[in-house]
Amino acid sequence: MEHLEVTVIADPGMPTRLVNRVKERVQDRLAARYRAPVRITVSTELLPLDEDAAFDTSVIDRYADDDASRLFVLLTEIPRYRDATILLAEAVPERGLAVVSVPALGAFGARRRLARVLLSCVEALADNGTADRAVAPDPGGTLPDWRRDHAHGTLVLRTPKLLRTPKILVGMVLANEPLRTVPRLSSALAAASATGAFGIFYNSIWQMAAHLSAFRLTAIGALAITAMAAWLMIRNGLWERTSSAHRRTATFHYNCSTALTLLMCMLLLYVLLFVLILFGALIVIDPGFMAEILGGTPGLMQYVEIAWLSAAMGVVAGALGSGFDDSTDVRRLTHGQRERLRFRDTADED
Repeated sequence: MEHLEVTVIADPGMPTRLVNRVKERVQDRLAARYRAPVRITVSTELLPLDEDAAFDTSVIDRYADDDASRLFVLLTEIPRYRDATILLAEAVPERGLAVVSVPALGAFGARRRLARVLLSCVEALADNGTADRAVAPDPGGTLPDWRRDHAHGTLVLRTPKLLRTPKILVGMVLANEPLRTVPRLSSALAAASATGAFGIFYNSIWQMAAHLSAFRLTAIGALAITAMAAWLMIRNGLWERTSSAHRRTATFHYNCSTALTLLMCMLLLYVLLFVLILFGALIVIDPGFMAEILGGTPGLMQYVEIAWLSAAMGVVAGALGSGFDDSTDVRRLTHGQRERLRFRDTADED
């Protein structure tokens, strides 16, 4: 082999960021493996789906040329299923094409696993499917062997059964990028901040916070986070439904990942509000004045209790205020919605 060209077409967001972080490592390993120059090119593109909900692999036609040694890897944030099991990767050696599902990598060590899966995909393609196992795995980890799917004429890597569902749910939540979603909810943040600030200026809230036990304060915070996550899910129509038997597993994962993502968004909003309100209370509320209202000598715990209760109020108002945000921002949290966008893109091109 004189040289090897690998084109990775990755979905925007986490798939692109992950592959860019491991590209150099994989490139060096492949060069050592084949003792030939290797070049990996990464292109970002929302991978379209065809009418059968399979990836429209004609996308590679725009990148193909007369180079017989060029291989393609599609890297997607969409979970992929085969016979109710989760696919980590699928390879079609005859076309020099492989598809890797990022959520199936899980969360912890996803970068390392992606590097090993890419190595394995390229070997399976370059050897035209003659290899029955992956490239020698990195120390400290194992990769399942390729298995031939005779019904579809492809090679597949399935996720290990151990912790399969928790792993893909965590991977899907990370692909939803809750840390990047919270700043986009500008109306929610404004409403939450304005409402939470009331806790600093109204001494009735001080008195209520002082008389509530730590357990009840914790329960109020948890209830506010849960209720507002449920409100966002219902209001924006994020709950997926299906009448198709083969889509039930995917729909279950979609709904669970959406709920977990919304809970994380509300938790992040709560923590942010708590810190801001606590900082504001320490500056604005004079300890002597608080002592007159509450009696006794106030300490840091009194400020913490006020900030905690005020943050719960703010989260409730913030979720209600999200109704004034562009609903697309919230709906893009869901894999189901982003999957439907791929169908629309294909229809538009047609």
